[in-house]
Amino acid sequence: MTEYRREGNDVFGRGDINKIRRAYIKDTNIEDALRELAGCEKLQRLTIMGCGSGDFFEQISAFKHLEELHIEKTYFDEIPDCVSELKELRSLSFLSCRVKRLPESIGRLPLIYFNARNNLLEDLPMGIASVPISSMDLSENKFEKFPEALAGMNGLVRLDISRNSIREIPDFISGITKISRLDATDNHIEDIPQCIADCRELSNLGLDRNRFTELPAVLLGMRRLQKIYFSENEIERIPDAFSKNRFSFIDLSKNKLSELPPSMGTIENIGNLNLSNNQFETIPEVLTGMKCLERLNINDNRLSSLEGLAEIRGLESFSGLINDGLKDYYGLMVGGTFELNDLRHLGIIGKKTEACRKLLTALGKARISEAGKRWFLDSAFESKNFEKWPATDKRRTLEGLAVPFKPLQSLMLGRLSEFSEADKAVDSLAEGSVVTVFGRTSMKKTELREKLKSFGIGYAAKYGPKVTHIIVGSMPKEVSDSDGEITAKLLGESRFTDFVNVHAPGFLIEQEKETADEEAESPMIANLRDLLSSKDDASLPLAMEMLKANGVPKSLVSELFLLQKTHAVSQVRTAIRKLLLANAPERYLPAVNDRLSFNPDKLKEYEIIAKFKKIEKVWGRDVCLEFSCRMFERFGKGLRYAITKSKAGEEWREKALSMVFSEGELNWNKALVYKDRRSHALEDQAGYGGSNSKTNLPVDLLDKEKVSSMILHNIKMKTLPASIGKFVDLETLDCSVNSLSELPKAITKLKNLKHLNLSNNWFEAFPAELKELDSLRTLDLRMSSARAYDEIPRPLKVPDDFKEALPDCEVLV
Repeated sequence: MTEYRREGNDVFGRGDINKIRRAYIKDTNIEDALRELAGCEKLQRLTIMGCGSGDFFEQISAFKHLEELHIEKTYFDEIPDCVSELKELRSLSFLSCRVKRLPESIGRLPLIYFNARNNLLEDLPMGIASVPISSMDLSENKFEKFPEALAGMNGLVRLDISRNSIREIPDFISGITKISRLDATDNHIEDIPQCIADCRELSNLGLDRNRFTELPAVLLGMRRLQKIYFSENEIERIPDAFSKNRFSFIDLSKNKLSELPPSMGTIENIGNLNLSNNQFETIPEVLTGMKCLERLNINDNRLSSLEGLAEIRGLESFSGLINDGLKDYYGLMVGGTFELNDLRHLGIIGKKTEACRKLLTALGKARISEAGKRWFLDSAFESKNFEKWPATDKRRTLEGLAVPFKPLQSLMLGRLSEFSEADKAVDSLAEGSVVTVFGRTSMKKTELREKLKSFGIGYAAKYGPKVTHIIVGSMPKEVSDSDGEITAKLLGESRFTDFVNVHAPGFLIEQEKETADEEAESPMIANLRDLLSSKDDASLPLAMEMLKANGVPKSLVSELFLLQKTHAVSQVRTAIRKLLLANAPERYLPAVNDRLSFNPDKLKEYEIIAKFKKIEKVWGRDVCLEFSCRMFERFGKGLRYAITKSKAGEEWREKALSMVFSEGELNWNKALVYKDRRSHALEDQAGYGGSNSKTNLPVDLLDKEKVSSMILHNIKMKTLPASIGKFVDLETLDCSVNSLSELPKAITKLKNLKHLNLSNNWFEAFPAELKELDSLRTLDLRMSSARAYDEIPRPLKVPDDFKEALPDCEVLV
């Protein structure tokens, strides 16, 4: 054991003390822990965290070969002289330890890495200047100036002195000639000495949150400098002194800049420029000359347009849509080929530029208010995905439906349903009401007006104060012509159809009502169902005409929906879509509006599953489950989604299981829609088997049914799940053509099992669990031994103890 760990009262890895190389001590009595390590002569790394306070350095100094010492949140005022006895110490860290002083003797240590972050240090001992430290962290202390001891540290490469109270960078910085990274963020520095130019290796300079009013000109002459950070200062101007600099990153965010100097265009390598939170009113023209500029952030300025942005030819990533004066969102569409960072965290849109373009293009085309466009865009930034978008009132909901962007319309369609429920719009539609229409409906407006008139309901061509109800169709552009708050009640076209069917039902609706309490449906509706499922070309048009003329019974909606999504002819799908939009329950409408279709003849089951995963957020889980079951009934495909995604007790779970369970037999091969190869010759079944590491069995079925036979044939199974032990009534179990290499202990609970087929699997040896199956009468183990894929399997040897335990069992090997 090379590592010792003690956390609280728990100790791990205590063994031969002479073999321990690393020790980790946390939240415990430090003296006791170090006492346990006494005599550990080869300890090289020691970490101490959260151990209160104490005097423990004498114990640490005994570890003569210690190379790394890390102490965190363990409190002591000073490091004593005895630490200088650690002659091999290369790394010393004490973080958040409240240390006030360091000893002069620290200069005797061969340190390379030194970290004193978040302590109470005000100065460093001069002795530390002789230590060959290359990386030093002095951040979050009490320094008011650069410690003079740093002047002699010629080997220092990285220095972090951020979050102190330093007012200036001293001239002796020029003597630290090897320094490449200097971080002095969050101090009170106002200027930089000219001699910093002598730091010829300096490539990374951090001066965020200081007091600069101008970008120091001396930096513009430093050819090695690549990254500069000046965020959150008070910089108002940048000197026009750039000369083919090699800056790759410049952060000037949160300053007072309103323009950039022309010479800035000569920067050769700049890839990332942050100008956010300044006072720019236009895209700086000088940016068009930066051939290497790939990422630009100009959010939170005073931009009123994005003119000139498309001229930045190399731009790959842009953040700039968040500007209070910006109205021309769609200027981005002109020639830009960059990624829009402000939209990239919109999960439902995705990270692709083209998808981001589609939202902006859709907002550009939509006839809604500028305030509405801005609201949807801002909400996209804040909410990250559509499911978490803020609540919408009636106006915003209608505006969202008017934006030609499918994910947004699907969300707003659901919210329209909520408004209809909340207002009980259909119930309140009565004689004397006044109705108008927003958007396109399947019913012509003249026809709609006549229907309303027959019920004593008025019709208004435009929205006004007298309108009590709005029938909402697709793309309700009329919302842009209505002023102020919308007080009228909203109802979808299908809800209005419900109203018509209640007060003046068609013949088919009457037929459905008359047989509602009977088990058998009316002959007319049964005849329609046959016409819809017929393969005769003339049957479907006839059924459609009958439905248009006499109403669409709710019992046929599911049948029509299946046809809309699976029919091969797009014109037929469109006709059915129009019919469903006017008649289907509102839970169907997002799926009806979605143009995605399925081709059962060509799609394989895994492709169908992939499609379901893609659309379930748009269609809704319940509609997907129903469609999965309906498609299986009609085409023998698609059930795997309902089987794997449904939960115990749900309607469609029970429906799915009923299709694969009959007279005590559960066919899980059929449920997961894999090929049934049982009729093939045994040799022809070889080469198939398992790829699924986890298989779930429907134990919820046992709450209602007794399962006596189960087919797990060719379900790509690597492991027979332990839940098999719950099917205690099993008499027959077929696990053939899988990749089983062992059996779970739980199989021994199947005391009634008489017939077990394990042919075409991959067992290394005869499964020992089989001898405990007292009722077993036939066992098929043909072609079930492990082998290379191109080898003929050797017969498994049946052990004597199995033969003795089950002498009447017929074994096929």
